[in-house]
This record gives sequence, C-alpha cells and structure tokens, in this order.
Amino acid sequence: ILIVEWEANKRELEQILYESFEGWYLRHSLKKLYEVPVIFAALSGEEAVGIAMLEILNSSSSYIFYIAVKKRFRGSGIASRLVRCS
Repeated sequence: ILIVEWEANKRELEQILYESFEGWYLRHSLKKLYEVPVIFAALSGEEAVGIAMLEILNSSSSYIFYIAVKKRFRGSGIASRLVRCS
C-alpha cells in the first residue's frame, strides 16, 4: 500500500465513500470530497482503496474531515497509515 497526495480525478474516490458511509454522512463526505484542499489516498497497485480528506491549519497541524477505506481492505492498518500521513 502506497500513500500519496491525490491530484487526479476526485470522482474515482467516490466509491470508497459509498462503501463507507450512508445517509447524512455519505452526502456530507461526497460534498467535502470536492471542497477540501488536500486528499491523501492509499493505493493498492493503481487502485485507490482508502482516503483521508483534510484541511491544513498551519505548518504542523491539520483537520481530518473523513477517513474511509474500501470494505475488502479494512483491518489492514490503512486508516492508521492515512492518519500518520495527515
């Protein structure tokens, strides 16, 4: 698993949110996906399998809006790695 700052098409990340949230949280996370300035993605090969959406507060801290991981990759430490990169 490789963690990268995501700069490609954000629509490719929507499926992760559909697998991770429902109701209000799903709607809000989809909205935030297109508003946040920084997204880190966990890649398995070329497939995005996890994301962290954040707002940079200053040079040493940031606010994490959402972390989400595709169902089949959960339990493998991806979310923890995304938090450490954030």
